[in-house]
Amino acid sequence: MPARHPSCAGGSCPTSTRPSPTSTSHPCARGASAIHVRVCSIDAQHTEAAVIVATAARIYALALRLEEYRGRWMATALELA
Repeated sequence: MPARHPSCAGGSCPTSTRPSPTSTSHPCARGASAIHVRVCSIDAQHTEAAVIVATAARIYALALRLEEYRGRWMATALELA
């Protein structure tokens, strides 16, 4: 497992607000950038997203399902290809 960025120690990153999909300024991104983001809200408590992420070495497809649980969003399904 790669080491975390020093500013993210303790489990939370200093920029916990949602950055724009094309932003690469987040300290934990390590050179990764979202090329395309598609979000589908199923209802008030369920959302699915598909993200194309590019690094210097390759491009990844990421799919995830988020569910609201006690006022927070929790990833209940995650696929990386």
